[in-house]
Amino acid sequence: MDLKVSDNDLVFENNKLVLVDGVIEIEQRLRRNLQTYQGECFLNLNLGFPYFQYIFGKLNNLTVVGDIIKDVILQTNGIIELLTFTIDYDNEKRKVKISFSATTSSGTVNMDNYNLFEGL
Repeated sequence: MDLKVSDNDLVFENNKLVLVDGVIEIEQRLRRNLQTYQGECFLNLNLGFPYFQYIFGKLNNLTVVGDIIKDVILQTNGIIELLTFTIDYDNEKRKVKISFSATTSSGTVNMDNYNLFEGL
């Protein structure tokens, strides 16, 4: 179980913290890992995505970026296997969107058209 987070804020109902588990908890972990700059968390400097090295400034090879995103997904606690993965880069809008499905310890998680910069 984990605390429920929405828009980077803890969720309260009736003045009590809301907990999540199962696929929702794993999806929340995925979003947190994808929104974390690698090196940002002092407890685990390898956690997160290396935005400064691969995204900000000039976007490097999209295949390499996709492979790194896959690694972040697969390193997320609860993810067993990546079933599908697509990455799309809009050069004009400078946006990277990913879609994927993965088998988890609690079922299947699907994220469609996830904006990699959402929440940053």
